[in-house]
Amino acid sequence: MVEALFCPNCGLERTPESQFCSECGVRFRTEIAAPSVSSSPLVAEVVSSASGNAGRNFAGFWIRFVAWIIDMVIVVFIQKLVLFAVIFGPLSVLVGMSMPFVYFIILTAAYGRTAGKMVTGIEVIEIDGAIPSVGRVIVRETLGKFVSIAPLMLGYLWIGFSSEKRGRHDSIASTYVVRT
Repeated sequence: MVEALFCPNCGLERTPESQFCSECGVRFRTEIAAPSVSSSPLVAEVVSSASGNAGRNFAGFWIRFVAWIIDMVIVVFIQKLVLFAVIFGPLSVLVGMSMPFVYFIILTAAYGRTAGKMVTGIEVIEIDGAIPSVGRVIVRETLGKFVSIAPLMLGYLWIGFSSEKRGRHDSIASTYVVRT
């Protein structure tokens, strides 16, 4: 006989295959438990609360800064290769200025992380733990980063003081950066 499984946050019954609670949005991690007379074969661990964030290991300012440095080294290298191929002219200025946006948007939208974030073991997620949508990433990397930069980079410094380690660009796009 299979025991019923319930969301540990709100108590709603769920199926063994479910990854999220349909009522409160809690994300489950299921794994095979050691056989026991009184235990269910699946054990659910809450990795988020009703707000979606309790139990998450948020990435702080310095690890994100290191990831950014790695990314900028890669971006500058790619820029130099492309600019060398294009030579000089109006096109080279356009390519040079757009390269960081293209790099961050494509990798974050496709994988939830850039090369720097992969190396440092962090990723960008939405509240439900999913990779952010392309639209959300575009907002984060353009409008959000402009707002973070504009007032003396305070939007980035806020990461060090926020309990969820979110910069203004994260808040604007409703994203979080967590350790994987």
